[in-house]
Amino acid sequence: MEFKEKFKQKIVQIKQWLDSLEAKADNYIWLQFILIIVRLCDFIKVISIIALVIKCFLRLSYILLPYLIEFIEFIETLASTFSYKRRSFFMDFTQSVLYGVSNKKYLSELLHLELKTLKNVDKYYTVYPFEKKTNGKTRELYNPSNEHKRALKRMTGMLNKIKFPSYLCGGIQNVSYVDNASRHLNKDYMLLLDIANFFPSTRDSYIYDFFYNSMSQPSDIAKILVNLVTAKVNNHRHLPQGYSTSPVLSFLSYHRMYQELYEYSLHNCFTFSAYYDDFTFSSNNFIHPNRRRDIIKIIEKYDFKVNSKKTKLVIGNHVSSP
Repeated sequence: MEFKEKFKQKIVQIKQWLDSLEAKADNYIWLQFILIIVRLCDFIKVISIIALVIKCFLRLSYILLPYLIEFIEFIETLASTFSYKRRSFFMDFTQSVLYGVSNKKYLSELLHLELKTLKNVDKYYTVYPFEKKTNGKTRELYNPSNEHKRALKRMTGMLNKIKFPSYLCGGIQNVSYVDNASRHLNKDYMLLLDIANFFPSTRDSYIYDFFYNSMSQPSDIAKILVNLVTAKVNNHRHLPQGYSTSPVLSFLSYHRMYQELYEYSLHNCFTFSAYYDDFTFSSNNFIHPNRRRDIIKIIEKYDFKVNSKKTKLVIGNHVSSP
């Protein structure tokens, strides 16, 4: 303790001595010279400290640079994901006049259908399937009555007011299969997948979830709309081919699945597009079979099956089964 006190006293004495020298420096040239040397030493000391700080910073930067780059890439991916979510996963469903409809009378006015028919859709709007061959394939189609058909067209127009994500090409006005293909030009690898029996495989539970949760409708209104847009076969309701509402609802009812597929594509630097039940993933890098399995798992999570016969990996002009 005595040593510390003596040391502090010496420091104070030296400071007082320097102050006295500075006060007398105007009268003595040799004092001015001493002060210049002292100040120069202080300046050199400051410069050395700054150099040491810079040197430490450079060494630290060299160590942290790889982590810094990874962090920046993570932020970019996160920003892209949230940018997408604002446009698609968190789509503005309020743009449709159907959003929040809670009154049957108002719904009947919107669809131009009598109120009594909405209370018993299956009785007044029963539709039976018929088979039709197209491109050598037999399809089961449904042809609703004129009144039912007009109501479905009105509903389609109302749902089309919702802004859809840019990757969606099927069932969207002024967007065609040509637009779908153009997104994958000049890509070295393309993974093509197709959902087996797409429309018959859709489930009314997903359609109900869309109207009830996404469109914020009460249970009774959601059930009425589900019955209007689906066909009943053996106690199972699905989106039928032949209804004008089926293409747009095939996306809206499963928009969470499309969201997952898109986010997976972002994470793996794929370009993704959907033309109805045909999905395309393209990249300039090889698409590993593990990526294909991951994509199929996402699709199967939503109760669909991928058509293995139509699953293809296109490498340049060469087509192979992945």
